[in-house]
Amino acid sequence: MKKTLLIIIAIMGYNSINAQQIKELKYFYTDSNKYNPSSINLTRIYYKDINNYFTPFLGQWKYTNGNKTFIVTLWKETKNPTFYGYDEPIFYCDLIFGHYTMYQDYGLPTQLILYTSQTNIGLSSDTWDTIISGKVVKQNELSGMINDIHSTPLNPTQYPQGLKGYLSMTINPSTSTATWHIGNTGALFGTNEPRNFTIPTDIVLTKI
Repeated sequence: MKKTLLIIIAIMGYNSINAQQIKELKYFYTDSNKYNPSSINLTRIYYKDINNYFTPFLGQWKYTNGNKTFIVTLWKETKNPTFYGYDEPIFYCDLIFGHYTMYQDYGLPTQLILYTSQTNIGLSSDTWDTIISGKVVKQNELSGMINDIHSTPLNPTQYPQGLKGYLSMTINPSTSTATWHIGNTGALFGTNEPRNFTIPTDIVLTKI
């Protein structure tokens, strides 16, 4: 009986340590203690897309200028863990991830890929899981970060991540279009670090 009681207490303790609290994604920006390492063995918060604000963004979007077409592909990553330098996740969060491709003569027999983010990381054999990471805490408004790995001057040896920018994407639901804007982070540049965006920075995308 005593042994059984100890087992029950141990299970209850484990469940308490690994308990999870689900919060609406908007609280990600207001919870000041989410990076506190003391929360690792306490309640792990899951910032969830409860309102399904991600859904309208998912899929493919395109922008055409002359014979060039820019395609953005977005998908949802559910309950993505954040470790922040620790062995155990300190919280979880729903995220939008994405890739881009620039085509020439898109959809024609002469179609050619001019550049794509679905390629190797620098000179390694590893590939990018994503180059877009964002959240939607307000309906039809995505904000996040993007890495332009083809930015200039290209330096895949020292700076395989290219140029990082702030990304905002706002959907106009009545037209199935979205404004796409990339802004510079304002970070100081190192020697030979890419500092000019190659991908479009101010365009209107159409949902495919």
